Amino acid sequence: MKKRLQGIVMGVVATVLLFGGVAAAAARTQDINVTFRDIKLMIDGKEFTPRDSDGNIVEPFIYQGTTYLPLRAVGEAFGMDIDWKSDTSTVYIDSGAATATPEPPVSTPAPTPAPQLTDTGITSVAIVYANRPVNDLTLQVGERVPLYVRIEPVGIEQKIVWSSSDTSVFEVALDIPEGTAVHVTGRGAGTGTLTVKVDGVEATCIIRVRG
Repeated sequence: MKKRLQGIVMGVVATVLLFGGVAAAAARTQDINVTFRDIKLMIDGKEFTPRDSDGNIVEPFIYQGTTYLPLRAVGEAFGMDIDWKSDTSTVYIDSGAATATPEPPVSTPAPTPAPQLTDTGITSVAIVYANRPVNDLTLQVGERVPLYVRIEPVGIEQKIVWSSSDTSVFEVALDIPEGTAVHVTGRGAGTGTLTVKVDGVEATCIIRVRG
């Protein structure tokens, strides 16, 4: 719509006569004969009546074959800001194109990486305590805690290997031969790492032992 105004209305108002609250500069005056013939304005198929800032109708006219329109009224009908600076005799037309905020780019969420499958199809391994996965556990010296391994998907049978990074801090012992359940016993104050490996996939848990 704004481009249409620039192509049609601005071409018509080549010599700017400002109506609707914008006074003409007084640097030069000249008496002219103009023709009023009840000119109608149609904008997007609808009749538009130009008015000044006080609401008075401002009628277009014809001078020497050129139709002159009230710039402020027509410009604002197209969503433009019209301003007049009398000290410099300058008309400012702001279409909003230069200051419009660009639409933010549409971000595409990163695809969820597929689980890393082993040859046997294992997707994840977790150390579980009290029915929830753990990666940090605190014990007292002499305390014995039961743990087990959760393998996804369920039902895969592979060799399970548990290990302690420092047996002077804690020891790990099998509860059942299959290795799915163990118990960890605190031996001395310190920190170690419990690791369980299943077919190359592993999970770890920090074991902290308090004296």
